[in-house]
Amino acid sequence: MKTCGCQKEEAAKATRVLRLAARGVEAAKWIAPSAALVVVPKCPACLAAYVAMVSGIGISTTLASNLRMMWILLCVIALAALMVRSLNRLAAREANRSKGPGDGIHPWSAPQRRST
Repeated sequence: MKTCGCQKEEAAKATRVLRLAARGVEAAKWIAPSAALVVVPKCPACLAAYVAMVSGIGISTTLASNLRMMWILLCVIALAALMVRSLNRLAAREANRSKGPGDGIHPWSAPQRRST
């Protein structure tokens, strides 16, 4: 019994939607720490003023300076982790591309035995 091509088209459409969603999530992972780094105030007194306006709690400029440095370090660490992850994916993709067909496309796949 032969199936119609509708099922294949629906499966292909679902795959495209999932790929688009995955790309959006990947972009958001890069945008969030970058945007947080952009909005960091240069002056600790400004950060103290922003905290006071938003929360109503006054903080010292020393604490604001420490919070600012922690904010910057957190953003830089997040971006560095994303960069390392992207470079690892790129290296794995290049390593798989250089292999011939049937040489174990995925790094986690078991080695295939060849009959002699």
